[in-house]
Amino acid sequence: MGYQLKQSLDKFLIVVMCLLLPGALSATTIVDESFDDQNFSQISIYDGCAGAYCTNAGCPYDVGRGGSGYSLAGDHGVSSMCVLLTWGSIGANLTDGVYIRYYVEYAADYAVDTDFNNHKIFKISGDTSEGNIEIIWESLGDFSAIRYQCENTSSATFGGYASVTGFNKGAWHKIEIYVSIPEVGSSNAAIHLQIDDADVIDITGISLWKNSQAAYDNTTQLASLHIGGTPTGEGDWWLDDVLIVVGEGDLTENEPGATPTPTPTPTPSGQQHIRGGIFSGGPVR
Repeated sequence: MGYQLKQSLDKFLIVVMCLLLPGALSATTIVDESFDDQNFSQISIYDGCAGAYCTNAGCPYDVGRGGSGYSLAGDHGVSSMCVLLTWGSIGANLTDGVYIRYYVEYAADYAVDTDFNNHKIFKISGDTSEGNIEIIWESLGDFSAIRYQCENTSSATFGGYASVTGFNKGAWHKIEIYVSIPEVGSSNAAIHLQIDDADVIDITGISLWKNSQAAYDNTTQLASLHIGGTPTGEGDWWLDDVLIVVGEGDLTENEPGATPTPTPTPTPSGQQHIRGGIFSGGPVR
């Protein structure tokens, strides 16, 4: 084989390999935090009620998931600790799709009394006139159902409820979220939530932009508690192994580092697949 021909074939094979590996050129791991060094730099902790809860090495830590290393420790009975991402504009990254995975455990006696029941699994938002995607535990301390709402105006454009099974207190649980909003004004957005590898929400073919990507740049929260007064009760919880990847697509079925699983049949465009069947949506209470 001639040298020039071989060079051409080599370049061709490189191009083909890149095309066969979606996200190989654009995928970026934004956060990969185990807390094992009892420190962190890619995320920040924020108390949404009274100011800073802790920073970096000054935060409380406890034994990590699996009994080794460390996890970030919090107490919702003292303050509503939120995890806020500090990596900048989430709105600009949503066009390429954002995958978030974290592990969380709530103490066996977790029970917090508050004036406002708003215990988030995930939230991204701008101001109330822009955009909002929010997934919340329906009853504080009862992890059997979630409600979700997605806004592109000052009121929810759609939302609903979904059941959750097997989410026991006193055990670690995996939360995976994928959000993709490719174009402003187009009905091609997607939201996917898995808890412990089981689908809870799988929504496709929806429009989530109001004006621009910046509609979602105000705040990002994981496992946060928003209250209207001083919390009371037993609120110990732990967070570990936070991973955020941009541009790799929906990794909920093929979590990085996990054994690949077959891709399920996609939900038809414009429908919302909720555990137990297809849910047509409707306003959140």
